[in-house]
Amino acid sequence: MKKTLYFVFTLSFLIIPLADAQDNGSDSQAGEAQAGEKTATKREIPELQQKNFQFTFLFPPFSTNWVQNSKTVNKVSLNLLIGNAGGVDGAEFGGIINSVNYYVKGFQGAGFGNIVGGSVDGAQLAGFFNVTGTDVTGFQGAGFVNVAGRDTRGCQAAGFVNVSAR
Repeated sequence: MKKTLYFVFTLSFLIIPLADAQDNGSDSQAGEAQAGEKTATKREIPELQQKNFQFTFLFPPFSTNWVQNSKTVNKVSLNLLIGNAGGVDGAEFGGIINSVNYYVKGFQGAGFGNIVGGSVDGAQLAGFFNVTGTDVTGFQGAGFVNVAGRDTRGCQAAGFVNVSAR
């Protein structure tokens, strides 16, 4: 249990400074200059394949997308234990952990935790934690902790702590 708590808090405190480092201007001129820098430094999303359905048997790469799982956007994704995808444009359900490299648009639910490298537009529900690298628009609900690396426009509900960079 201590190792799990340490992992979640370490991950939380690593994501927030990275997101905040991209946004540190206060006046309008600095903000305008920084907006140009933001688009230049924003993580580029590569061209991703689109699939209607994906199933992960145990953990990546043992899935119907095989080794292309991190380069694929799924409309429906089912992960028996642990799953990984490039994006979700619909719904993702996982037995233990769901991991998405770029974005989720829709619903993401896991027995233990959800991790998204980019943004979430929709809802995340997990038994223990949700971690999002950038913005959350919608709802994050977890038994212990929710972390949004930047803005949260919506609601965060957790049993212990909710963290949003702004």
